[in-house]
Amino acid sequence: MLSSAAVKREREPSDQARLLVLSAGFCLAVYWSVLVTLAPAERFLSANELDTRARLAAALGAVLLPLVTVGAVVLGARRRPELWEKLDALGEAVLPALALPFVLALLSRAGWRDATTELLLLTAAVAVFLEFSLRRALPRWRELWPATQRLDQLAGTPWLRWVLRGLLAALVLFYATRVSSLTVMNHRRLGTFSADLAEFDSLFFNTLHGHPFRSPPIDGTLQDWSALKVHFELLLYALLPFYAARPGPETLLVLQSAIVALTAIPLYAFAARRVGEPLALVLALALLLMPAVEQPNFYDFHFLPLGMLCVMLVIAVADRVASGAKPQRRWSVLLAVTFALALLSREDVAFGLGILGLVLWASRGAPRAGLAIAAISFGWYGVVRFVVMPRFGEMWFVEIYGALQAPGTTGAGGVVATLLTNPGFVLKKLWTVERFRYLLELTVPLAFLWVRRPWLLLAALPGLPFTLLVTDRAPLFSTAFQYVYHWIPYIFAASVLGLEALGKESRTHRTAAAGALCFATVIVSYHQGAFLGARSIRGGPLQVQLRTTAAERRRATQLEHVLKKLPPDASVAATEHEGPHVSTRLLSYTLYAARTHRPEYLLLSEKSMLKDEYPLLLELEPERYRVVKQDGEFALLERGAPDDATRELFDRLAERYDKKR
Repeated sequence: MLSSAAVKREREPSDQARLLVLSAGFCLAVYWSVLVTLAPAERFLSANELDTRARLAAALGAVLLPLVTVGAVVLGARRRPELWEKLDALGEAVLPALALPFVLALLSRAGWRDATTELLLLTAAVAVFLEFSLRRALPRWRELWPATQRLDQLAGTPWLRWVLRGLLAALVLFYATRVSSLTVMNHRRLGTFSADLAEFDSLFFNTLHGHPFRSPPIDGTLQDWSALKVHFELLLYALLPFYAARPGPETLLVLQSAIVALTAIPLYAFAARRVGEPLALVLALALLLMPAVEQPNFYDFHFLPLGMLCVMLVIAVADRVASGAKPQRRWSVLLAVTFALALLSREDVAFGLGILGLVLWASRGAPRAGLAIAAISFGWYGVVRFVVMPRFGEMWFVEIYGALQAPGTTGAGGVVATLLTNPGFVLKKLWTVERFRYLLELTVPLAFLWVRRPWLLLAALPGLPFTLLVTDRAPLFSTAFQYVYHWIPYIFAASVLGLEALGKESRTHRTAAAGALCFATVIVSYHQGAFLGARSIRGGPLQVQLRTTAAERRRATQLEHVLKKLPPDASVAATEHEGPHVSTRLLSYTLYAARTHRPEYLLLSEKSMLKDEYPLLLELEPERYRVVKQDGEFALLERGAPDDATRELFDRLAERYDKKR
């Protein structure tokens, strides 16, 4: 056998070679970082444009500088052999710096415009390298800088816990207030829609005034409870007292932002038990910065954010029950309450809860509770979705799976038959660039933590049927729409468990993964989120600007002047973007829903009227209305004999419609 000295001598050449490679790489990283910083980012990164002389000089520098660096290291080490060991330790300590040029490139918004998939792929690659390099660097940091070891000692101190919880409260408050103000601003400048904000505002207002679950803007139906054919959202009554304090769409937007922000609290509680409070705060921040969480918040109002909060509460409380936390009875009662709230938030939330129940049952932490949750959830979903809701009317939900419908079949059974019998056909239909990007947007910001163990992939099941399996409705697999909230609580809980599993292998590995998570979250949020200096964010079908212009403020003022002539109790039909501004009343309609009615007033916008809205307007017999107020592009009409101003308005609308065609 070889002695330890002989082994050391045999390994020396490879160690030296590694050090030389690291030296050359570090030199190149610094050099490229300077180049990326000094070059015009928009032209250099997106179009590879650079002056010819500058490019030749840059290429020459990329060859010579590493050679000079390697030569200097070799000469210095020959004169002082002890430098090999010191430089080797320093090389591992600065290994993460090799990612610097790519990090700087990723910080160029102009260079990645309209290149979302490429941005996500490069972010993923850099995050993987950072995790690998941090695993090598962290032990060296402790050796070279012993003061860093004190950070581990601080982790368990009581005062740090209160500091972290204070930071959590500040983050939640900041998100709620900031996003509330931005979404209200977007509403006031007419960036919201009749579908869905006017529909929900009307739903709340009608329920508040004795007409439960009636929303005329949906399809013009004036029967109580008719809106339950769309979604079974009985938790509306829990929000109704807040709405009653100040009825209107702005209240709904503020409530939604607060609900999304509050989701960080049960996530923090769940993560704190599993991976400690410092990492719990990191995960809570990742939630509030994740574009897939922020973007749907800018698209009107929906109940799925409330479902997301309730599910996260169920996960946090169920974890307590499974751990045997005392007093057990109190936690069991709290689990039953949060579970009931989640079921009542929306009918499709129950499907994910059923999956969660099966996981609890299989994990043996709380088998009886898990089995009960699974049975009740699946039973609730089946009865409500396929028995109760159809009694209030039929909707288009099965049609969104049209490409998976087995020939000769109808309804959900035909889709299920295809899924069970022809997986190759299903994969062919579902494999698209858009779905691939959707998965990247759900995995890259979380540094792939929830896909690192096969059993963690169960987190995809709650959202899969309502998003990626859809074939004929693209918004359902876009992170800018509310359906992504089916995924969020489960993939974040799985990410916590992924971090916990890494910690059992090595605390250094877990810390390195948390560092990669921080990097990926910040980069993706920097480009697609509402904070970190962004000028706009995708919200539903629109790119929502985060600043208002003088023209937008003037436009909002014009609409206010027009609406002063509209009586608060009058029935009214409005164009798409104007609908949410008149929906806080018993009878408000879209132009589509108003076809079977004769509303007393019409609110029209000449510029924002959609192409398909003009034919709907003609069905309302506009010749029986007259203009009562005009300001800018907005016109308010009431029933009555038309005058010259009315005829001129409809002539302009007809001309604009002909141009759009």
